[in-house]
Amino acid sequence: MVFYSNFQIGTLTQDTMSKRVKQYDFSNSNTTNNNLIDSVQSHFNCCGAFNFTDYFLETNQLHQLPSSCCAPLVPNNVIGNFSVPKVRCTEELAYRQGCIEVLREKLLKVYGPVSGFGLTLIVIQLLGLLFACFFAYSIKKSYQTV
Repeated sequence: MVFYSNFQIGTLTQDTMSKRVKQYDFSNSNTTNNNLIDSVQSHFNCCGAFNFTDYFLETNQLHQLPSSCCAPLVPNNVIGNFSVPKVRCTEELAYRQGCIEVLREKLLKVYGPVSGFGLTLIVIQLLGLLFACFFAYSIKKSYQTV
C-alpha cells in the first residue's frame, strides 16, 4: 500500500494540473486534455492550476479562458426547451480558486482515512508477528528444558 504525504499529493497535483493547463488548446475544444480540464474545473468550481491567470500564456494573446472557468449563468444552459448561448468567460466571471488547492484538499480528505486504516493494519500485523515469535520462542524454550 502506498502512502502519500501532504507534500507528495500537493506536488503530484501541481505537476499534473500545471502541465495540463499549459496544453489547453483553444483552437480545438474537443481534445482529451481539454475535456479533462473542463470536467475538473466545472466539477470543482476552480480555474487553472493556481488561478485563472495560468491561461494567459504567450500563446494565448487574446487572454481567453475556457468556459468551464466560469459558472454557467443558467444551469445546463437550457431554459425550458430553449438553449441559451454560453457567455464568453472573462476574468471578472472566472472562478478565483485554482484547481491544485481544491484537488489537494479532496485527495487528502480521501487518503487521510485510508492511510490511517492502512497504518493500523500494519501495526496489528507487526504486533501479531511479534507475539508469534515470542510464542514460538517460549515453546522452543519449554521443549529444551524437558
